[in-house]
Formats: sequence, C-alpha cells, structure tokens
Amino acid sequence: MLLFGDDVVGRCREMKEQMMEDELIGFQVRDSLGNMVGGIKDLVVDTTVEPWPVRELMVGTGALEKKIVDFTEIALIDEANRVMELHDGAVLSEFRRDELSRDRLPLDEIKVREVTCENNVGLGDIYHFVITTGRPRWEVRKLLVKPRGDFLKGRRLRLDVLDVVEVKDTIKVRSSVREIQERCSEVRHS
Repeated sequence: MLLFGDDVVGRCREMKEQMMEDELIGFQVRDSLGNMVGGIKDLVVDTTVEPWPVRELMVGTGALEKKIVDFTEIALIDEANRVMELHDGAVLSEFRRDELSRDRLPLDEIKVREVTCENNVGLGDIYHFVITTGRPRWEVRKLLVKPRGDFLKGRRLRLDVLDVVEVKDTIKVRSSVREIQERCSEVRHS
C-alpha cells in the first residue's frame, strides 16, 4: 500500500495499526528522487512522554555508518515493498551516542536495560516493543518482557508504557511482583 501527502503526515492510517519494532527494522529509506539512502536500523523514542513517541529513525547508510532522520521527514511509506521515502531536502545527521538522553533513546538502548518493579526486584528483559502506527504519530505502547527466574513460570509479560515510572539504568514499572503475579493469574482464570 502506498501512502503519501496528508496520509503520511497523519502517520499512515492505512498501515497495520500495531507492529512489532522488528517489522519496521529493515525498511529501505530512499531520498525524494528514489535513490537508496539506507535501511532502518532502529527507532529513536522520547521516554519522557507517555506513550513514547517515535522521534527519529536510525538509518544504516553503510557498513557501520548510522545516520538519524527526523520522523516528520517521511514523505511516503510503501508497506508492501517495505520502503520509506523522504521529503525533498530531508536532512540526515550523524548519529552520536554521546547525545543520547531520556527524550532521545534508540529502542536498542532501552532493550538492554533490566525491567524492575517498584521495590527494585528484577522482572526480566524486553524482547519486543509494540508500536502503534496510526494517527497522530507512531508510539511505543507496550513492552514485551521475558521474565527471569520462575516467578511467572514461563509466561511472558505485556507491560503498558503508561506503567513505566522511570527510565534510567533500569526500566522501573509501578507494580510490585505480587501485583503482576495477581494480574497474570486473573488473565489465566478468565
């Protein structure tokens, strides 16, 4: 499906409403003339706002080179062919790890942080993010977490980013282990 003009400004209402981040990784990025710029390597989000909006795309432009382009620079998205085209004059800037902050974090940087609950007990590790691709912007809505140990006996957690209270060295959620276990138990019995 091709999207352009107002549809892209509205953030692609014709795309699937929700996608895993790995479904977006690898989209080809082209300039306004159709020349290949690179491929999407990561999404850069703002964790200071709920839900987390996608601010920028990290584009691999060479063997190890990564550039950043503002998300608003997308002019066209062709989901079927996995191509994004940039507006004429779109600026790609150097990716600088030293400029990372809570309002500008690549998902890969978040994924390596442990998820903890309010009493600092480690819950597990993020293995996917659920991205809404509808209007008015793309946002991270859910964190999919593989629990550590046996406190949920092999179950996976699906946490809303609205439950996240802090993103620092760890990702802290407002629930306790007991509350999470109770919620998972309720889901099993319903």
